Amino acid sequence: MVNTLGMENIVFNSLLIVIVIAYILAMIPIVRRSFQNDYKNKYNDLLVLILSVLVGTFLAIPYNASFLIPYPWNFFLVVFTGAYLLVHLVVGYFPSKESKEAERVSDQFGLKKEGKRKLFHALAFGYYIAFLFGPLIMIGITYIESPFLITEEYYAMVYFLAYTMDPMWFGLSFLLFIYMGSFIVMMDAELVRLNWPNSNFPLKQTLKSVKREEEKNTLAAHPHMIMSWTFSAILFIYLAPDVRSAAFSIFGMITICIFGDMMAALAGRALGKHKWSFFKEKSIEGTAIGFFSGLWVGWLFLGGVLAFLGALIFILTDIVFPKFIKISDNSLNPLLITLVFLPLLQIPGILNPLLPIAFIGVEHFAPYRLNYTAPNSWYGTFPFVLLFFFIIIVIGLMIAYKFRKEQIFLLFTGKRKDDKERNVK
Repeated sequence: MVNTLGMENIVFNSLLIVIVIAYILAMIPIVRRSFQNDYKNKYNDLLVLILSVLVGTFLAIPYNASFLIPYPWNFFLVVFTGAYLLVHLVVGYFPSKESKEAERVSDQFGLKKEGKRKLFHALAFGYYIAFLFGPLIMIGITYIESPFLITEEYYAMVYFLAYTMDPMWFGLSFLLFIYMGSFIVMMDAELVRLNWPNSNFPLKQTLKSVKREEEKNTLAAHPHMIMSWTFSAILFIYLAPDVRSAAFSIFGMITICIFGDMMAALAGRALGKHKWSFFKEKSIEGTAIGFFSGLWVGWLFLGGVLAFLGALIFILTDIVFPKFIKISDNSLNPLLITLVFLPLLQIPGILNPLLPIAFIGVEHFAPYRLNYTAPNSWYGTFPFVLLFFFIIIVIGLMIAYKFRKEQIFLLFTGKRKDDKERNVK
């Protein structure tokens, strides 16, 4: 019998909750400042704070013989948080300068910048890939490294996830792991940007290129969106009739929100010539294309009835609710779709996806069977912690920051090259 609530599981899940609490405490001054200055997005900031509290509460509660993010994934999140913080410290050492002209151009929000923003949102489709193949990759890593790096409890938990737990739930727990990792990356960037605006940080130029004017002094859209998806996914996991319904509903909700919003925004800017009389900021063309795009992609995961309702909710949050509810559609869409879907999922046959074969990736683990005895626990996970730190730091530096000769020179000498040249002259 596997001890699914062993000491390592409890310890690392507790550390994960401490990390969530730290982010909540860091958000409180930002939310307070948003209300004091009456910023346009103040209610968005308040909502992401509330959702973070709720998500942290659910993560702390035992579920399905373990936790929502079970060991070893809660361990990976704890290590990732520390490693990514170290990346921030290293990148923050380098100065970041931008000309006034470049800043002015960056602040102009046209079709090109809208396209970049929506393309950044569209990266959320990667969550689907993570759901399909993440568990298989995790088991493969365990198979390769178990003789050297993994404790007996680690091995037992992975064996439990792979053989005892429903494979759909295995994929969903990995999805929550990816959600929280994404939230950590986005929140780290936002906390540095809002508290130390002159500091450098990973993804600074990328995030700046997709930021709207009203987001300058408040949290950007990505933390709102990710936390809304996370909370919605948890509600589906707890309240859907079965794990299959939860999985298809989660991805149906995400695809409607992302694809509908992306197509509506791009079509509205490129083709929109007729404005709604009651909401001048949105075009009829953009709304129509967004509705049918959301309906089409939602149909793949949900079937006709739920896809139609999801696309309709998307339209309402896009052109009607902004008149009455001062919350971004990035946050509101997932929550409303979830609240409407949950009671309807109790109706037999209402969920009729066109892509049942799409989830085959998490239903077959034969190539990754772990049919050997668990390694001795004296090895511990310390070498793996060091390896994980090293990999994250290297990848983070390569992706987040382009080293230039001047900055490398500054790192080792504390002086700029142009200062040295001026001294020579």
